[in-house]
Amino acid sequence: METGPKIAQKYIDRPTTFQGRKIDLRYVVLVKSILPLEVYVTNEFYIRFSNNEFVMNEGSFHEYETHFTVMNYGEN
Repeated sequence: METGPKIAQKYIDRPTTFQGRKIDLRYVVLVKSILPLEVYVTNEFYIRFSNNEFVMNEGSFHEYETHFTVMNYGEN
């Protein structure tokens, strides 16, 4: 924890794609309480696309814009 929070997750090797590009939906969710469960979800969400067509081969892992969707936020 000295260097900050960490996130670990399994890589999804068969992701949802649209016209050959990887996509994801980004929601903001707040868990206020576990017992009782209180969860708030914002009305806004983002649909994010990768810049490159998705391929799952070892040679493509160095291509950031094939496997990540985080570079496509607009100005607003």
